[in-house]
Amino acid sequence: MPESLNYQVTRREWEILNESEFTCACCGFVSKSSPEVVSGYMEVIVFKDRPTVFCALCSSALRLGRAVNGTTNHGLILHAPDITQGQLSNAARILNTAIIEELPYQHEANAVQTKFQRMQATKKDYLFMVDEGSTQQTVNALKSVRRNFEAEASKIFEHLRYFPSRATYRHVFQYWYRTNPDYFAKPV
Repeated sequence: MPESLNYQVTRREWEILNESEFTCACCGFVSKSSPEVVSGYMEVIVFKDRPTVFCALCSSALRLGRAVNGTTNHGLILHAPDITQGQLSNAARILNTAIIEELPYQHEANAVQTKFQRMQATKKDYLFMVDEGSTQQTVNALKSVRRNFEAEASKIFEHLRYFPSRATYRHVFQYWYRTNPDYFAKPV
């Protein structure tokens, strides 16, 4: 996967993307293909032994260690026990797009995003954290967990969620806005 997340899909991936109607299995977001971004910034990942479609945000949550636009620290890790990764990905997509595209509700989006940023995982909650909400520190901690302690590790990490960086994913948010503007209409 290139760091830009824009890749040439294989024939089999194209079939899977079409079968899913470019719908993310985690958050339900529906993307669209274009000649410039054939994948629509969706990715086919083998998940639970099946090829499954995920949007760029949800796939990055599953693959925290990969580089996105030249950085492995491409988002925040939040302590969010009451929200799913899919819900958080949708919120991040709407909030970041509203701010980038200066949509009518950008000020409200900024306020909500600030509240999410206050949910960053800290050293107080997770001893492996040095900096608040660091993606790279979480990856390092996950790598250090030994296979025979997976059950304990899943309890430690179960409330951690990924919130993507607006700067790192700007091109993705802009693409999704151009190809699916109705998704970003002001909430009622």
